[in-house]
Formats: sequence, C-alpha cells, structure tokens
Amino acid sequence: MKRSVIYWPIFVALALVIAACGSPWVIRIGAEDYNNIGVTHAERLEFEKAIDAYSFAIHYDPGYAVAYYNRGMAHYGLVYYFKRGSYDLAIADFSEALRLDPTMAEAFANRGLVYYDLGELEQAIIDFNEAIRIDDLDPNMSKVYNMRGLAYYDLGEFHQAIIDLNEAVRIDPKYTDAYINSSIAGCVANNLCKCQAVRMIRNGRYGVTQRGQTVRQ
Repeated sequence: MKRSVIYWPIFVALALVIAACGSPWVIRIGAEDYNNIGVTHAERLEFEKAIDAYSFAIHYDPGYAVAYYNRGMAHYGLVYYFKRGSYDLAIADFSEALRLDPTMAEAFANRGLVYYDLGELEQAIIDFNEAIRIDDLDPNMSKVYNMRGLAYYDLGEFHQAIIDLNEAVRIDPKYTDAYINSSIAGCVANNLCKCQAVRMIRNGRYGVTQRGQTVRQ
C-alpha cells in the first residue's frame, strides 16, 4: 500500500510528460481512462464530475465520439434527475458525436429523447427513425419504438403509435411499460379510455424507464 502511494504521483507526472511530447498512444490511453472515470461517476449519478472527466477525454482526443456521446448523456442526466444544466448542451454533444460517427444509433436515440422532452416531437421522430434504421436488430430498440410510439401518440397519430408500441413488445415481450402504453393508446383510439389514463401517458410519460442511461464505453 505504501509503495502505491509513493509511486502513483510519479507515474502520473511521467504520463503527463510523455503526453506533452506528443505520443499518440499515451494520448489515446489517457482519453479512454478519463472516459472510464466519467462512466464510473455517471453510474453514481455524479453527472457534474462525469462531465469534467469526459471533457478531459475530449481534450486529449478531440475526435473521441464516444466521449462526446457520454458527456451528452451526463448533461441529459443532470437535467433529468436534478433539474440542473441544459438540454442544449446535451443536444450539442450528441450532434458532435454523430458528426464524428454517423452510425452511432444510441446518439440518435438519446438526442431524440431530449427533443421529446422539449416537445419537439417531429424532430424526435426523425432521430428515432435514424436510430432504428441504423440498428434495428439491437434489442434496445424496443425502447426506441416505445418512445417513438409516445411521440406519435402525443401528435394524435394513434394508429402509428399502436404499431410502434406493439413492435416494442414484439422485440421485448417482457417490456411491461410498452404493453401498458399500447393498451392506453388502443383505448384512446377507440374512445374507450378515461381521461385519467390519458394523463398518465401524456404527462407522466408512463413507461419511460431506463431511458438510455447506460453510458457507452
């Protein structure tokens, strides 16, 4: 234990010196290390610390799309859980991640979530469409279909909402929230639903759980 305490600062100082000399290998490892530190903080809901770590990762590797994505998730989490920060910062980071890696389906999906929260439903659907187009075989697409179904529901397009919500259930038969949403949408479409149930899905966004909070590594 004493040896690690003595040599750790020396190791860090040496790594910084080598990084300053421009070694690509050290720069890449440093960026990944900071990214992993950010992941740890994000899992503890320490989003501000996570944002700082991801920013260091980006400093060492400005082309690190995953770090931009993760920082976007941290900005989103800060607003979603603690009502602090800015959705605009999340959108900016997701957009930069997509500029660097246009095939990152989860960046489209989570940017769509932000647009949904902002009430920009058409833009949310565009992003959900792209996420599904890129990676329709991913089991996590059940959540994207669920969210796109809710966006269609909020637009009054009940038939399309039911199609998406049923597809979410088909992909993940254990996705209880999608079952509930599909049932409510069906009731509304057939004028069988009471107002209270409608408010559950519209205002509480019933079933919006595990909303992409797993940070990509």
